[in-house]
Amino acid sequence: MIGRSTRIIVQSRSVSVLSAVSKVEGKRKIKKDNGEVKDKKIKNWEDSALDRLEKELKEAGARYSRLQERRGNHSKLMEYAMKEDVSGIVSLAEATCGSRRELKWIQEERDQGCDMDMLMSLCLLVSSRIIGREMKDEGKVRSAAYGLANIVSTLRNSRPGEDTKASLILLWDSLYSLGDESINEILEETRPNLIKLIRSVDLKSSRVIMKENEKIQVRNRLLEWKINETDGEMTDDQYDSNLSLVDRLRTPMSFGEYLGNPYSIESLEKDELKMRFDRQMERDSKPWLEVPNVFLNEKSSLCSAEELIDTWEWKKEIEKVIKRKLAKKSGNHHVRNLLSNLDPTSTSEGLHKAVLSALGQGQSLLSLGSFQQSLAMPILSLSHSSFITTHRITDEQTMSDIFTDYSNYFTDTSISRVHSHREWWNICARKRGLDPTFDTPLHTFDNDSIIIYGEFVLEVVLEACEFPRGPRGTKTRVFSTKSVTQEEESLLREEGRIVSSKMLAIDPSLLKLLSYHQFRYLVFPCWQLPMEIPPRPWLDRGMAGPLYTTQNAAVVRNLPEFPKVDMGYEMRNRLKHKGQGRPVFDALNCLGSTGWTINRPVLDVLKKLFVMSNDPEKKGILANLSIPSKGDIISIPDSSKVVTQGKVDGVFSIEDKEKWREFYRQKEGALKEKNELNSLWYWMLYRLVLAEYFSSSTLFFPHNMDFRGRVYPISPLLNHMGDDVNRSILKFARGKTVGARGLSWLKLHCINLTGKLKRQSVEERMKVAEESVEKMIDSADRPLDGDRWWMESEEPWQTLAACIEVRDALRSPDPELFVSHLPIHQDGSCNGLQHYAALGRDRGGGSEVNLLPAPFPADVYSSVAVRVEEKRKIDETNGVEIALRLREKLKEPVPRKVIKQTVMTTVYGVTMYGAVQQIKRQLKALGMDGEEAAEFASYLAKHTFASLSDAFASSMQLKDWLRQCARGIGELMRPVEWVTPLGLPVMQPYTKSSRKKGKLVMMPITSKQENAYPPNLVHSLDSTHMMLTALHVSHKGLTFAAVHDCFWTHAADVDVMGVVCREQFVALHQEDLVKGFSGQMKDSYLPFVSEEEDKKKFDDLFSPKVDPGELDIKEVLKSVYFFS
Repeated sequence: MIGRSTRIIVQSRSVSVLSAVSKVEGKRKIKKDNGEVKDKKIKNWEDSALDRLEKELKEAGARYSRLQERRGNHSKLMEYAMKEDVSGIVSLAEATCGSRRELKWIQEERDQGCDMDMLMSLCLLVSSRIIGREMKDEGKVRSAAYGLANIVSTLRNSRPGEDTKASLILLWDSLYSLGDESINEILEETRPNLIKLIRSVDLKSSRVIMKENEKIQVRNRLLEWKINETDGEMTDDQYDSNLSLVDRLRTPMSFGEYLGNPYSIESLEKDELKMRFDRQMERDSKPWLEVPNVFLNEKSSLCSAEELIDTWEWKKEIEKVIKRKLAKKSGNHHVRNLLSNLDPTSTSEGLHKAVLSALGQGQSLLSLGSFQQSLAMPILSLSHSSFITTHRITDEQTMSDIFTDYSNYFTDTSISRVHSHREWWNICARKRGLDPTFDTPLHTFDNDSIIIYGEFVLEVVLEACEFPRGPRGTKTRVFSTKSVTQEEESLLREEGRIVSSKMLAIDPSLLKLLSYHQFRYLVFPCWQLPMEIPPRPWLDRGMAGPLYTTQNAAVVRNLPEFPKVDMGYEMRNRLKHKGQGRPVFDALNCLGSTGWTINRPVLDVLKKLFVMSNDPEKKGILANLSIPSKGDIISIPDSSKVVTQGKVDGVFSIEDKEKWREFYRQKEGALKEKNELNSLWYWMLYRLVLAEYFSSSTLFFPHNMDFRGRVYPISPLLNHMGDDVNRSILKFARGKTVGARGLSWLKLHCINLTGKLKRQSVEERMKVAEESVEKMIDSADRPLDGDRWWMESEEPWQTLAACIEVRDALRSPDPELFVSHLPIHQDGSCNGLQHYAALGRDRGGGSEVNLLPAPFPADVYSSVAVRVEEKRKIDETNGVEIALRLREKLKEPVPRKVIKQTVMTTVYGVTMYGAVQQIKRQLKALGMDGEEAAEFASYLAKHTFASLSDAFASSMQLKDWLRQCARGIGELMRPVEWVTPLGLPVMQPYTKSSRKKGKLVMMPITSKQENAYPPNLVHSLDSTHMMLTALHVSHKGLTFAAVHDCFWTHAADVDVMGVVCREQFVALHQEDLVKGFSGQMKDSYLPFVSEEEDKKKFDDLFSPKVDPGELDIKEVLKSVYFFS
């Protein structure tokens, strides 16, 4: 929009560098004077490739500019519409239809919600509605008529969308109904061309919601002009017929086998769902939600933070500053135009909420970019809301009707048994005459608009927000900006990177003041909150979800370190047909449609302990329970208490210098600890406050995924995919009778959570569980003043939740009829290595990670530690000096914990450098000094990798082969990509711009592509396994949730989930995945190699260099400890 043509952020396809490299036309040879033939093929291939890459980068820049222009036009449309400037709107439509696009951009623009058809139809529709309100300005009406004629003329050789055609008719009809002879003359001249352009109209698959009387208007003209109304194209919502992994899902379960609707919740009947829908729509229309602070000290004699801030009249000052800036005509003219059309009170209120939200975080430094966005979005949302309301762009009744139909999925078993969420939504939308992907128009804003509005209102807030500081009450600005240099983890360099960030600094005096004056309400952005109704499902290409008013999240998350790579675009750009990846989107819908409630008893105990966080004496016990103390308990050393001799001849003595050094070391450490505690304390406060606020609600957590397909809840503050506290305060909203087996699983789950019997058999754990029932009951009855057995657990809060569920079951009249809501977990055993062992058919490695039946669970960490110790002994026997010195420092066998993290992160692609750092930290914890620890860590890291290669011989061969393939792909100047077994395209985004032979191109970062390929591939497989399990248990009627490789269901259904989990792992790895990925690489990359010699080289490289082991993958079906 709005200027900033120089701000071109290159994204998408060029970043991925994935277009074909033109074939070199044969081998060009040059004969030298001495008769020698010089081969020029490599140079020519590289030149040709660079030409293509340069072209792609330019196309990407043009693409980004085009998308920004489209979104910028959205803002212009809202600006003109608020002024009812019909001529401006129609001129915008003229300019839009005049821009020619290649076919390949049409679908992407539609995916981004900024396609020409949508913008054109809105311009025409809004214009017709303004004219229909008896518009008096004859000049503007005449201009609109001429504009309509120009649009029809411009579009004569194109195929306008269905919404555009219907809107053209509406505008023509609105102008004609004015009865102005001169205007009608223009319209009559236009009509033949309009009829020829339209040909036919489909009003049953619109993406723009028209009112019923408008549809009647269109139909009447269609009859008069003898134009056909079509029924739209027939759509197929089924899975790809070639996808054998989902064959069982093609046919509904029989009534006898279906275990019930996994998404039905007793408390959510149709009327309740309708009421909650209205409430959700109201909440989503606002940028902020105020949540009562349940930890406010009501007995305090001090006023609340809000009352204190009100005395400083920030809202009034914000309004004054905005008016003053508008009067001076300072800043961007589009910003001025938009703000001048908004209610100043509402504008200042929105900005004030953003300020309160920032101050409520209790942090001295905040991200400046995030703060600017939080200021801009309320303004843009206000303008959007005003536009939507004034011009009736959405029909709330239609949306409500569709949701009412869709909500039957959650109450009618006959629907959930037959259809997926996606299929049923499609049926409901088409029934109402809408394209299932319809959305609230213009809800996405271009980056330039967000930046420009953010910069403008930031200046307003910096100037308006002041407070009286010090004894004299000197007016002081609350906010200032500063640059902060910090070290952060880098994906490109293992040793990290130093970055300078622009931060928003909050005056420390104000923060100290607000530590006494507590906030009565905490202000949260609405997008950070869970939903209280089932989310709108993701549809084909990952479109439409998860909100009903706006699409606030992408289906694929971008990688923070590569923000210019639009991962959603990269995924969609690789879909070969509309139905590709449907099982992936359906799995996301299954996970997001699982209902949750707050575990009230656990929350109450948490709240009791959290109020103790101001007590320094409770710091130890709270830390053991993952409850941070408040930063205020940390004493900051006082310089006045440093006793020195003073300066002699203007110089401190050596002793005094050392005292000052020690003072500053202590002060720095204390400040660091205080700030860290403060951050953790506020993080806990947010979660507990939200849990209390939603304690009587049913919650839903819409999910999206990263580029590999790993899934995450979208709401960051409250969800089940967090730490022990997060998981403990949530339980399934749907309950299920436990039965005899379920009661046993409840008790076993409680014992499993303690982490003390990991290497014991299930039988031994069950025996201990029965012996511990009284301890469980005591923990549930007297969590704080009893024996506190639950506090000894590795996962104390989840253990307490399990104790409470066990107690309630045992005290019910019939324990086997107890209705349980507690999720029971089944964890994969070092799941990444499980996939590696399955890929390589490693029988030895498979046994280490429980792919084979065994009487006791295997522990790969202990096994590797034993192997490392054996290698160490051999070195000692051979007189290896470092081994002998290590024995002097570490007399015991190599402890399991020393190498555990390295083994665990092997699947994440940990390098030798990373492994050394991990082991060094463990050795230092055992008392070794830094220099010795580094040397010994390097020695142990080498033996750890060697031991892994011994245990997982084929798997490590496979890993090395994948790395070699990635290196070869880098030679072709391409990033690594593949397609998961469920059809999700994956592209590694690790690329950077660079100049090569004078050309600016995007090149893969070869080291990162190489190191990341094996772990990313395995992560895409563990995600595929989880999704297959989710789809198949849902098909059977089981409630399901997952945290990556930890699967959850009701106690009564654990056995069924266990069978499905194993069946799907076996089905996945029976696909001969290694051969499949090899074939994908050959198909993707060999066509772009022109010479036979090179083809043979890369064909050989992409052929598996792995000797499969003797693992029979079907043995997983009988392994008790595969997931347990």
